[in-house]
Order: sequence, then C-alpha cells, then structure tokens
Amino acid sequence: MEIISLLRGAFSSSICECIEKQHEVDLSFLCEKVRYRANFNKQQGTQAFSFRVVPQKIPKLDDLQLPGSVAALVQEPRGLLLVTGAAGQGKARPPAPCCNARCRLRRQSYSSAP
Repeated sequence: MEIISLLRGAFSSSICECIEKQHEVDLSFLCEKVRYRANFNKQQGTQAFSFRVVPQKIPKLDDLQLPGSVAALVQEPRGLLLVTGAAGQGKARPPAPCCNARCRLRRQSYSSAP
C-alpha cells in the first residue's frame, strides 16, 4: 500500500495532492493536543515520511547541555546566532531556549534601569 493512501484518512485532500505533486512536503499539525512536525518525500520512486513530536514546553538553556560559549553568545547585546548542521543533528532545539534566555536578560536590564 502506498503512503498516500494511508494519509488520505488523516490529512486534507489539498495536503495529499501537494505531497503527490511536489514529492516533498514539510508541515506541522495538531492531533489530540500534541503538535507534530512531518516530512513527506519521494526519492528514486520510493515514498517515505517522518514525524516528530514538537515539545510544548521550551527547555531552559542549561537543560540542553550546550557549551558555555553558547550562553555567553546569548548575553551579547547585538548579533545573530546562526545554527547550522546536517539534517537530523538537533538544530531545531537550541534557538527557542536561546531566545527565551535573551528575553529574560533584556527584561532584567529594563527592570534594573534607572
């Protein structure tokens, strides 16, 4: 059985049509209060898909066990933090905790301003 026939019961016809035509689709969806990310693709005539649960709670920067240099970068007043790497190497997790940590620092500096 092809993957697209399994998906027809779970996804709208427009999404299924998009998967069939484009051969690769990235999307997110909510099912029973749980958010998922999904990737559907077709390579060398074979259909494949992957799903992952998107955590509802953003972890703290310390929870990620990143090098201390990352925490130092978050404390910089200006700049751009670029997360790069190969597919499946954990790039999606660090940005949200970094942004949260930066926002906490900004709130602290505003509240301590004269």
